[in-house]
Amino acid sequence: MLTPLRAPATGHPHLGRGLFESATFKDNARFESATFEGDSEFESATFERAVSVGPLVCAGRVVLSGAVFGVPVTVSVVARRLECRRTRWSSTAEVRLRYAMVDFAHAVFEYPLTIAAEPDPFVLADGRQLNEYLFASAPSPRGRLVSLRGVDAAHLGRVVQVLVTASR
Repeated sequence: MLTPLRAPATGHPHLGRGLFESATFKDNARFESATFEGDSEFESATFERAVSVGPLVCAGRVVLSGAVFGVPVTVSVVARRLECRRTRWSSTAEVRLRYAMVDFAHAVFEYPLTIAAEPDPFVLADGRQLNEYLFASAPSPRGRLVSLRGVDAAHLGRVVQVLVTASR
């Protein structure tokens, strides 16, 4: 799907802003090594067969609010903010992040979900590190969990190396 948008120098998908609101992904939505210079919005999207989303880099927000993940998924993002408000996780999931503040307000976890802050850059399938040049001057890559408001945390599996801050 992103082939026409690949950067000539790297061959990786490169977009300004990604709008995938209310999209239905019937096949694997990988977005591996995609770079978004603006926000990447998947609000109310449905992922029917996603095995992994990312790792991707987003200079702004990755918005998964209202999205539905119907199968096991790994979401790997380098972003300023990851918004998962009212997101429905209908199977096991792992959210791996760098730099991002993550908001799970009113999300629904039907199965165990793990949130992990990655201390090192993501490694791509070909063994290279994901290019995080948009975050070259950013402080610590440690992610921050900013909200679990309204969440039944019974299925919140693990929060690994994530700085939990008070909800506002």
